[in-house]
Amino acid sequence: MTNLVKITALGAAHWDLLGRASQEMALHDDIAGKVRRMIGGVAGPIAMKLAYLGLNVDLIAYAGRDELGDALLSKLELYQVRTELMTRGYHPTDVYMGIEAPNGLIAAIADCHSLEAVSMELVNKLLSKDNSKNIVVVDGNLHSEALAFLSVATIKAAKLILVPASPGKIDRFLPFSKRGDTEVYVNLREANALCLGDHKTTTDAAAALIDIGYRGAIVSNGAEETAHAGTHGIVTALPPKITVKRFTGAGDTLTAHHLFATARGDKPKAALEYALGATAHFISHEDLDV
Repeated sequence: MTNLVKITALGAAHWDLLGRASQEMALHDDIAGKVRRMIGGVAGPIAMKLAYLGLNVDLIAYAGRDELGDALLSKLELYQVRTELMTRGYHPTDVYMGIEAPNGLIAAIADCHSLEAVSMELVNKLLSKDNSKNIVVVDGNLHSEALAFLSVATIKAAKLILVPASPGKIDRFLPFSKRGDTEVYVNLREANALCLGDHKTTTDAAAALIDIGYRGAIVSNGAEETAHAGTHGIVTALPPKITVKRFTGAGDTLTAHHLFATARGDKPKAALEYALGATAHFISHEDLDV
């Protein structure tokens, strides 16, 4: 049963400020649209989505002792995320700012300086916790030195999942391929950066990640085929055809719903199709939290 599955999520939980333009944008454009604040950071939204789906979730992240931090914890706890392991301090709560338009993500800035300052403290909290029966999810917003330390540490976990923060930070996960016990959720660009390849298909990229040492790999590519490689071999599925209304949060949604489907016992193909359907639903609606 899914309520017996426990998740420990380690990484960023902050506020996303997202501006969505009403029409396509180019450099220097000033266009009407909507601005919305929602939980962001990778570990934060994954934790919130999994808790909403009924799993037991502990979040190891940072929030400042400020109004944004108070609001962040209140929102997470509203969705039944356990926040007792979060660190609070006098660094300000981190913020991500993105501009989206119908033609894609136009620009984004992630201010994760507070998380990076306390990354080792958060990693040590994870390592001191017995996760031998838990799924551990680690995101790529943590400081590179903390992730390098974690890559060679003894992690008591039933399953270790890596979820990158962005293509620009994917190199922080390079040392983990040597562990042999790690699964990774990436897009095609990130997959190629991890395996130092130039694969044109998600199937080839997923297979390459297995070849270099990852136990499992899910590789997505927007509206194109998504591949899942692991001990079962490789399965693929196409996302449903939709009108995309948002881009930020697609990867977090795919990860959370795939973990949920796997936890309830779905077969690899069914789990992938379910996760892609849930992701399509999320990005085709502008105002969903989870």
